[in-house]
Amino acid sequence: MPSHYEYQHGKARKRSNLPKQSTEIMKTWFDQNITNPYPSEDQKALFSNATGISMTQVSNWFINHRRRCPELRDKREKSRSTGRDGDI
Repeated sequence: MPSHYEYQHGKARKRSNLPKQSTEIMKTWFDQNITNPYPSEDQKALFSNATGISMTQVSNWFINHRRRCPELRDKREKSRSTGRDGDI
């Protein structure tokens, strides 16, 4: 199965990135809320309306960004190595 395609209703669709303006808005919020990077459902709805992308895309962006964020990754690794549960 090709990794560059998503399948919907039996038809192949080319995967595309979200618009840069959309990701910049969410990234700004994320950076300002790095200690608790979990927007509420109301905040996700605002992002969706402001950026023109779906709530699912907003939610998935935050899930992926938390996983890929070096600051959070370092915090997770540190808590694992000390044997303590982190706040994440």
